[in-house]
Amino acid sequence: MKTLGKEKVSGVFLDLGLSSFHLERSGRGFSFQRDEFLDMRFSKETSLTAYDILNRSSLEELVRIFEEFGEERKAQAIAEAIVKERKKGEIHSTAELREIIWKVYGGRRGKKDPATLVFQALRIAVNKELENLKLSLPEAIELLCSGGRICVISYHS
Repeated sequence: MKTLGKEKVSGVFLDLGLSSFHLERSGRGFSFQRDEFLDMRFSKETSLTAYDILNRSSLEELVRIFEEFGEERKAQAIAEAIVKERKKGEIHSTAELREIIWKVYGGRRGKKDPATLVFQALRIAVNKELENLKLSLPEAIELLCSGGRICVISYHS
């Protein structure tokens, strides 16, 4: 966080995660509603993409990401399907990834798309969202004057 000088503030507001812009118009593969390259970076200044994670991570690392950041109950099966698919060729697009996940689930069931939690997990991993939150919260608290408030909102799938 950039310092504002020596002045303390009475409130800090953190709005985490993605916005409707990211889903609807960014062209960075945050959504499985359109077929886009698996980027998922909030900032193009960072180098790691969802494509990199999917095509270079070990089976164990994929399982960890899907479980830890997506609470995906079929993390093992999805990771195995991804590793199997990689033997045929790299996974480039949101449509390719969604199709792999749908095969594991046997199609759509219920209101939530089966790909939702995996896409969430990849986005969190790519952008190091939890690491950044751990770094930002102490800094935000340090900016607060006595009696100041901090508000953090986040929407996940």
